[in-house]
Amino acid sequence: MLEELTLRDHRMDGGWLAALSFCGNLKTLRLQSCKGIDLSPGPREHMGSCLAIEELHLQRCQMKDKEGVEALFLVCENVREIVLQNCWRLEDEVFALASICRRVKCLSLEGCSLLTTGGLESVILSWNELQRLRVVSCNKIKDVEVSSALSSLFCVLKELKWRPDSRSLLASVLEGTGVGRKGGWLFKGLKV
Repeated sequence: MLEELTLRDHRMDGGWLAALSFCGNLKTLRLQSCKGIDLSPGPREHMGSCLAIEELHLQRCQMKDKEGVEALFLVCENVREIVLQNCWRLEDEVFALASICRRVKCLSLEGCSLLTTGGLESVILSWNELQRLRVVSCNKIKDVEVSSALSSLFCVLKELKWRPDSRSLLASVLEGTGVGRKGGWLFKGLKV
């Protein structure tokens, strides 16, 4: 009957992620300050999935073990909202594993300093249901690297908060253009 689970600096043995699939009502999973996700998650075919999960929050976690991160995204493949805050070692290759989660409607990234514009784009362009995007203090995500495909995605979002770094020009350039106001021509929910 567990609906929400928060783990802080967990020290569980490898293979614990597979047990989450038995939490049939789990809606929110939060991992905070974890040095590793699951160092030995086991075979992919034994992972299972939390069908009811809606939210996945990772705060100050180390994302260095790709197997563990992949297993986490497999278990949470039906997730609707992903929040990644100040996660160390979240590089493009690791973030690409999130493309398993095809039903994401809301993505929030904050302080993910190794993630690049290309890494972000490669994942979110595969998410057909994405409605809200928040990118704050992710210094390797640059305005000048935003492709036409990514800017087209921005057009259909209900909400966009784009402040990847202190030098971001996109928000300041769009001020006063009508973008972000009801009936605006490019971003429907831009927060500057």
